[in-house]
Amino acid sequence: MGLDIYDYGARRYDAATCRFTTMDPLAEKYYSTSPYAYCVNNPMRFVDSDGREWKNTQDKEIATRLQEKVADRDKSLAEQEQKINAQINTIGNNTKLSVEKRDKQITKQQEKLEDVQMQRKLLSNLYKGITQLGESKTVYTFNTVKSGTTATLSSLTDGTVVINNYGTIGSRAHEVTHAIQYDNGKITFNILGTNNTRMQNPDMLERLSYMTEYSITNGIVPASTAGSPRTVFGINREWLWGIKDPNTGIYIYTKL
Repeated sequence: MGLDIYDYGARRYDAATCRFTTMDPLAEKYYSTSPYAYCVNNPMRFVDSDGREWKNTQDKEIATRLQEKVADRDKSLAEQEQKINAQINTIGNNTKLSVEKRDKQITKQQEKLEDVQMQRKLLSNLYKGITQLGESKTVYTFNTVKSGTTATLSSLTDGTVVINNYGTIGSRAHEVTHAIQYDNGKITFNILGTNNTRMQNPDMLERLSYMTEYSITNGIVPASTAGSPRTVFGINREWLWGIKDPNTGIYIYTKL
């Protein structure tokens, strides 16, 4: 029809005027900006990949890199899973082994398999959760803090959730997991503009975050007086309670 209007995610885009012809579905979040504007009238700083939500480009890049790391790690775990399954089949078909030895060896391989499969499940949840945060009605942003500062979720008075982290893959995976928990209603802020939170089953939520950190880093997690976990299932209550604040030497999670 010669209208030069394009389907652009959730809205229709007029290339001639660089504006949308329909309102932003999330316009209620941005009262100070026209609901027909593109990238809050600042496309050099913000991106609007689907016509619904805009993000700081750096936040989007961090989220994308984290998902890429998840995909790389999952590929490695998938290869491990394939090898373990092949080993189980080989052992099962080995008629030279006694039933007792065969069962013992298969059990050992199955334990390895469960470890790998749990890590893949956690990484899958992380990958999908990152996508969920990008589509959420809540705005999320990353903030890198220095060592010695507690990396945790905090909030701004406008409801934006700040994912404070140490800039490492493990730390970002850990804190993003908490952000996903927040988006799912498992964590709430007692007061907006603070890091004062209330967690449903805090012991479990913390362990899930450390299990995700373990999975994406191939086992790199904070030191604990309970020792180093050999599998993802080693991230248990005893291990969690053995983590000390590196600055004060005080146990961090004993009050959970």
